[in-house]
Amino acid sequence: MKRWQEKAKEAKADAAKKLAAAEKKLADHEQALKDELARIDAEHAQALKDQQKAFKDAADAQARAAAAAEAARKRREEEQVASHKRQLAARKAHFEGLHSATWSEATTGISML
Repeated sequence: MKRWQEKAKEAKADAAKKLAAAEKKLADHEQALKDELARIDAEHAQALKDQQKAFKDAADAQARAAAAAEAARKRREEEQVASHKRQLAARKAHFEGLHSATWSEATTGISML
């Protein structure tokens, strides 16, 4: 009977060792999963920061491009206005040269209604 009791004690001790080993393995696995989750969270946070910076840079570049396009449009408009003024002055001078007896500033006084 003692032999059976010793075997039962050995089996119980062996089961306790196996249980302790399994619990340690489970704790190690849980820690590994926590570490992996922390690493993934850190990578995600960094990716969000990078994405936010990229969006900000893109928005800044778009704003600069829009400002440059607006400035170019205004320059072209000013050049066109100046060109039209020069053309009108040339036409007026030509008209005054051909018709020196008329006043180029006055209206014709004719109603077309």
